[in-house]
Amino acid sequence: MIPQRSRFPASLWHEPALHLSVVALTAFLSYSNTFDASFHFDDVRNIVSNSIIRDFGNFIEPSRVADHPYYFDFKMRYVGFLTFALNHGLHGLKLAGFHAVNLLIHVVNGFLVYFLVLLTFRTPGMRSTVMGGERHDDAQTGPRRLIAFFAALFFVSHPIQTQAVTYVVQRFASLATSFYLAAVVSYAGSRLNAMHRRPVAACCLYGLALSSTVLAMKTKEISFTIPIIVALYEYLFFGKTSGSRAARLARLVPFILTFAVIPLGAVDFDGDASVLSQLGDRSRVLTGMSRHDYFLTQLTVIPVYIGLIFLPLDQNLDYDHPIHTVFLNSQVVYSTLLILFVLFVGAFLASRSRSGAGGWRLTAFGIFWFLVALLPESSIVPIVDVIYEHRVYLPSVGAFVAISSGVVLLAEKYRAGQPWAMRAVCLLLGVAVLLFSAMTHARNAVWKDEITLWEDVVSKSGNKDRARNTLGAVYLESGRLDRAEAELLKTLEINPRYWAAHVNLGSCYMRRAESARREGGSSERVLELVDRAIASYRHALTIDPGNEMIDSLIESAYRTRHVLTTNAER
Repeated sequence: MIPQRSRFPASLWHEPALHLSVVALTAFLSYSNTFDASFHFDDVRNIVSNSIIRDFGNFIEPSRVADHPYYFDFKMRYVGFLTFALNHGLHGLKLAGFHAVNLLIHVVNGFLVYFLVLLTFRTPGMRSTVMGGERHDDAQTGPRRLIAFFAALFFVSHPIQTQAVTYVVQRFASLATSFYLAAVVSYAGSRLNAMHRRPVAACCLYGLALSSTVLAMKTKEISFTIPIIVALYEYLFFGKTSGSRAARLARLVPFILTFAVIPLGAVDFDGDASVLSQLGDRSRVLTGMSRHDYFLTQLTVIPVYIGLIFLPLDQNLDYDHPIHTVFLNSQVVYSTLLILFVLFVGAFLASRSRSGAGGWRLTAFGIFWFLVALLPESSIVPIVDVIYEHRVYLPSVGAFVAISSGVVLLAEKYRAGQPWAMRAVCLLLGVAVLLFSAMTHARNAVWKDEITLWEDVVSKSGNKDRARNTLGAVYLESGRLDRAEAELLKTLEINPRYWAAHVNLGSCYMRRAESARREGGSSERVLELVDRAIASYRHALTIDPGNEMIDSLIESAYRTRHVLTTNAER
């Protein structure tokens, strides 16, 4: 007698424990090569050289560092800096600890995306759908959990997330997203518990939602839109079933009041400038670009973000994106039409869901989340860098929820006539996750050190002066003087008034003079290199007069020249 082969229970594929384990494993494998990735760019000023995070007393009494140049950043992003301080207190500047925390936050966010989708299917707005309700049979539960599963998998595996996870300082973005998601998930849980007449649990979760909102806003300013998303969630998924208009408004008022958290953190009430003047200054970051020009430019940036979500190729830390100043430009017009089309699709699906096709309400919510979450950094608040991939981290939650729900809903629609449809879709989505995970692992290799990162940037933004100058500075730091000189000269071809490149070139000549002297080179050659350094420093000073650092470098170079001349005369 041939024994019957054991089969893996089909229902087990829909178990949350299995789903969450796969999500965590996928995230770990995707980022397994990041634990020794070096500090980069803004990591230096925010972590490596930041004296604030080295003393926990500063977090107990923030006024102690009121004179620190990054005091307002510290005050506005208190929670994020506190996590850096905890890392530093536990293990100093050892990289593995910082990366481990970043990865843990990323995994938690994947879990929160999963639970957000599952909770949403239990809301009144979704219970009437083909996949909603309280039934627990595979025909109903399976598709709901598949949407949650693939939304979470896309979120943790997609290469667009690498900048927010591997670039240590962008913990600000990933941690703010954690609190943002926790706020929405807790609010959903609170409302569901209230419907089931569990007032204690409802109150506790409501308090957790409000607390998470404040914590998010004290982590990064992207959290400003939480009240909008909570109000949208209430409208789409609870609507008129949640009591009178006054009752609904009463639930939302505390969240609306949190709009004041970020502006209040940006104001120095002891300062001489007016509150409005301070808010005007704080609502732009290191740039004099007009709000009009920034807004038009962002209209062309958002389609880049959308493209990266669907086809994450040619990723770049420092894009060379053009600034747009007039609306009647073909790129601005086409980009605007694309954004309006996406908005129209969201509105159409939301409207259709009210007339019976309720499942599309979740897809519409994902689209709205994506667009709303982009507002703080892609609207009228000018930021010196017009495009960064980490700015898609929070909005991508909505994008992946919309994509996963849309695809599975379509498969579910045609499953009755084509039983293989759902299996084919699951296979397709699974292959996409594997491909994204492999691309993430490959992209993370670029973040290994400063040289690999900035060589990648220059290969894609070769005409951007900052990219060339930074690579030149990295080469200089590593002792590759010939390469450093070549990059810095190229920088000055692009922008002759880039004073930092003149300074770096001067330092390169000083390093070469020192090397020539050690190797027994002629005094004429050494003096020539020192004179080149002095000329570069003086050129930098004409561009940025009064710069004390440049003055100090010039004095040091002249002292070196005097010693060399004196020795030559002897």
